[in-house]
Amino acid sequence: LAGLAPEHRRFMPHVTLGRFPPPPPPLAASLERAVAETPFAAGPWQVRGMVLWQSHLGPKGPRYDPLAHYPFS
Repeated sequence: LAGLAPEHRRFMPHVTLGRFPPPPPPLAASLERAVAETPFAAGPWQVRGMVLWQSHLGPKGPRYDPLAHYPFS
């Protein structure tokens, strides 16, 4: 493993679309209701590649470092 100790926690791959502090509970409930009741549609867009990022969470907020770039042909 390239000299690294394996992690013991379960790997949870995910995509983070945004990160922000949680709103107060009444506002959170209102936002959840609005999202559930509002249809979403987006037009097409072209994806030219993908970047794998590593996030480092800290007291001043997250820092993101690109680990790899994958251009699409």
